[in-house]
Amino acid sequence: MAKVRLFYNKYYASSYIVHSAFHGDMNLEHCIKLIMDFETAFPDVKMVLEDMIAEGDKVTMRYSFQGTHKGSYGAIPPTGKQISVKDVEIFRIVGGKVVEAWDFPDALGLLTQLGAIPGAGAKK
Repeated sequence: MAKVRLFYNKYYASSYIVHSAFHGDMNLEHCIKLIMDFETAFPDVKMVLEDMIAEGDKVTMRYSFQGTHKGSYGAIPPTGKQISVKDVEIFRIVGGKVVEAWDFPDALGLLTQLGAIPGAGAKK
């Protein structure tokens, strides 16, 4: 978990803020905690980068996460289920560090795959 903190301290400004469609606005410390909690819940998580586009001071990434739900994720106890979740994030970079981001994860897809939304995604 120390690697997460080192990564964020190296590439993100201490004033960093992310505007997340799922979690609301978060500062750097809140973001680091969220990532560490996610890696605890999905210890084998892998990120697949699908697209990266840069223009001016902005970089947009489209990626997905795959992993196995082996630890608690918020109030959801481990299910052992495999998940695959898509995400799009826009980063604003100043002086070589990320200072702000906008995050649009498929939270409904994640919660549906974990069975946290009863009946969601059922096929007819």
